[in-house]
Order: sequence, then C-alpha cells, then structure tokens
Amino acid sequence: MILRTIAGNEYSEVFQMGYKEWKKGRTYDQYIQDNQKEDAYGERYVYVNEDDNIIGSFIVLSLEIKLSNQTLKVFGIGSIVIHNNYQNKGFGTKMLKEFFSSYPIEDDSSVFLLYSDINPQFYYPFSFKELPLQLQHSLNSTSMIRCSQKFYNKIEQVNKLDIPSYF
Repeated sequence: MILRTIAGNEYSEVFQMGYKEWKKGRTYDQYIQDNQKEDAYGERYVYVNEDDNIIGSFIVLSLEIKLSNQTLKVFGIGSIVIHNNYQNKGFGTKMLKEFFSSYPIEDDSSVFLLYSDINPQFYYPFSFKELPLQLQHSLNSTSMIRCSQKFYNKIEQVNKLDIPSYF
C-alpha cells in the first residue's frame, strides 16, 4: 500500500466515495464545489494498493487557532473515507497510521484537529483526544485534537470561537 498526494485524474473517484458518506442534503455538484473550496487551502491524499486502485482518501488543511495574542498554526484532517470494497478490513487504520508516523506527537508544529462523525474512539490510537466540552461546536460531530499534553493544556484556555468550526 502507498500513501501519496492525489493525482488530477483521481478527484472524481474520491469525490464519489465521499459523496456516498456525506451528502448532507447537497447535490453531487454542491458537494464537489464544497470540497474544491477545501482543496484551495489543503492537500488531499490517497491510499492505493499495488495496482494503484484507490482504497481511501483524506485531506489535510492549513488552519489557525488564536491563543491570547498568538496565532498557532494547526492542521485539520477531514474527508476521511475508505472505498466500500475495503471498509471494515483495517485499511482506514493503516492509512492514518502511515500518515501520522511522520508527525511526532511531541512536536507542537504538527498539531491536528478533526471532527469525528463516527465513534471518537476510532481516533484514540492515533493520539487524538476530545476537546473539552466548552470547545465543542456540535453535538453531532466531536471536535478532537492530536497534540502534546503541553499544547492541550494551552488549548483548554482558548475561546470556542477561536477553534476552527467544522471543516
């Protein structure tokens, strides 16, 4: 399996996979438009097998959190999807494990946020923690962060409005 940035001809397949999971009342064209906006400030990845078939995908976004008089750069990870043929076989775990192996948890320059639309426990093995209740934006999607304990202690003091909302 190989994790790499998406090629131009793979967007359609990845968007179709994502649309099956996150229609949220949108047409397919609206879904594509929303995702193309994210591509402007992020990088999309695909996880492929030896035949270059797409198994899964996600996007990493450049975001910021305001903390007192500082602006901290963080990454958002979203649109995590596994092709139907490969679901419930451990590929999502393998894909994320490979990605996060390049980002040590102790390095405060590699802080990741995500909004979990599935059971948040899935993300615990990758060192994600739920943000405190006062920083949650939605009851339907759990805000989570992957960072050092030192950074987490700082984030607990942030205003909810300074945490990027669902992306």
